[in-house]
Amino acid sequence: MLGDPKDCKQRALLCAERARNCQSPEARQKFADLAQTWLLLAVQLEEQWALIDEWGSPPKNAKLAGKRLNKLSGRRIARSA
Repeated sequence: MLGDPKDCKQRALLCAERARNCQSPEARQKFADLAQTWLLLAVQLEEQWALIDEWGSPPKNAKLAGKRLNKLSGRRIARSA
């Protein structure tokens, strides 16, 4: 199940606040980087939810079929190399 973009945004806000309050430049940068990462994840989740809203959830066996396809593709690449 996909995560909640709102939760990711809240975590980003928390990291940004901690970055502002850090005395250490290294810690400030780490928290700022974490905030950006949480925001990126939120955007990605929003995009995934939008696709699910538009196209519907994938069938339960789609994940298994994808794994099988990846295995076959890997074998074909290995044989042709």
